[in-house]
Amino acid sequence: MKKLVLMLLSIATCAQLQASDSYVGKSYAAIQRAFDSKKAWALTTNIDVCSCDMDKIRSAGQLQDFCIQLCSLLNIQRYGEAEISHPGDTQRTTGYLVMQPIERGYLAIQCANATNNVYIDLVSCKVYNPYAVVEAAKKFFGAQDTAMSISLRV
Repeated sequence: MKKLVLMLLSIATCAQLQASDSYVGKSYAAIQRAFDSKKAWALTTNIDVCSCDMDKIRSAGQLQDFCIQLCSLLNIQRYGEAEISHPGDTQRTTGYLVMQPIERGYLAIQCANATNNVYIDLVSCKVYNPYAVVEAAKKFFGAQDTAMSISLRV
């Protein structure tokens, strides 16, 4: 599973994610309509949470709490506990990696200790409010800035 997580996660700068997406800026209602009309298989949100509270991103307990709180906020069922590891063999790549299976999808979180950034990928076959995810992440991690991309898997 760890190899799969590493393959699924991508790290981009905040500017790169903002420029690459067609659903950002659309209302949640518009995203819901597109999800239904396109018969989408899943909604995917990629979020860069920049300049976070360094104590939170370096705490497995805090990361577990975030998974629980976010899934509760979105009314998404978690399946088991999050798998939390701390891979990375260089200062640039060191940080926690979290994989939380959810109903019909997954929540993946990669923390970059070198930059105090957090990269979140949420994929769910159940439509959810991606803006609520961004706001929850920004508040929880005490972030200075965020960027996101939103896409439908059809």
